[in-house]
Amino acid sequence: MRTRDELTKIVNRNPLGSVAKDPKRYQVTFLSENLPAKVVRELEEAAAPEEQVVVVGREVYAGHPRTIARSKLWAKLAGKGLGVTATSRNWATVEALLALAE
Repeated sequence: MRTRDELTKIVNRNPLGSVAKDPKRYQVTFLSENLPAKVVRELEEAAAPEEQVVVVGREVYAGHPRTIARSKLWAKLAGKGLGVTATSRNWATVEALLALAE
């Protein structure tokens, strides 16, 4: 759960905004707590060369320009290996949630 102010910061931060052009292939994973450094490294290593991943606090921004379904990065984000409770939403949904919160 994020407050309106937290969602505003998440949207304004948008570290991949200049490279992630398709909002359906650009996702934010909301975490219950910060990830251990080891898990962050595993996410970075799982990203294919064309994918981008940025972890900032309790959010993971991930761009999958080719495919989400066959992405090793997405499999890690969607699986239980993060060690924290997590849920992912594509960028269009994140912006819609912010609009609803306002």
